[in-house]
Parts: sequence; structure tokens; C-alpha cells
Amino acid sequence: MSPLIWSHTCLTGILAMDDQHGILMDTLNELRSAISHGSKETEEVLHRLMALSMLHFDAEESLMSRFSFPDIEVHRAEHQRLLAQLADFSNSYAAGSTGRERTFVDFLRSWFHDHVEGMDQHYGPWLRERGVS
Repeated sequence: MSPLIWSHTCLTGILAMDDQHGILMDTLNELRSAISHGSKETEEVLHRLMALSMLHFDAEESLMSRFSFPDIEVHRAEHQRLLAQLADFSNSYAAGSTGRERTFVDFLRSWFHDHVEGMDQHYGPWLRERGVS
């Protein structure tokens, strides 16, 4: 499992969201490392990732709502889907169910790339045209 690496394709042009994406990427990399090393901090990092994701999604959706971004509902549904999967994995992990950690980290990596380098790229120009930077 290789770490996520920040690149210009992650940038939306909305500074607060880009900063939060960087923090999420760092936390995903921390989770990857904890799982790879069988660290006892894995559960704590997973909980932090969930909390940071919720804060970020709230901030992102708030901006989209404030400026009437047309695809907000699709975006919100993706956020909810990820949060449900994070909660499901966290509950399974806490209950001692192991064996799918690497698969889940691979899923998170793909989701992050697809979402940040895909879906999030649509709201950046929309918000910048409305004076958000």
C-alpha cells in the first residue's frame, strides 16, 4: 500500500477546502501506515478520519448550499455513502473483525482520488466565479 501523494490535480482553488483535503490525505496516509504496521493506534486514527471527514463534508456542503451549487445533492449523497462505509468498517474493526483492512484502505484511496480529483473539481470554478477563494 503506497501513500497518497498531493498533486495539483487535488486543488479546487478554494483554499479552505484544499487545506482540508490535505489534512484528510495526511490522515488517510496515517491510517494506511497504522494498518500496515499493525499499530494499536489504528482505531484512534480511524475515528479521527471519520470526525475530520464529517467536519470537511459539512464545510463543503455549507459552501455549496450558500452559493446554490446545482449538484449539491449528488455530492451530499457521496459524502453520506462514504461516512456509512467508514462507520461500518470502524464498527467491524472495533468488534475484532480483521482481514479486510488493506482492501478498505485501497477503497479509501480510490474514493479520495475519484472524489477530490473528480467531483470536487466541479464546485471549484462555480464557487470562484461567485467570489469564493
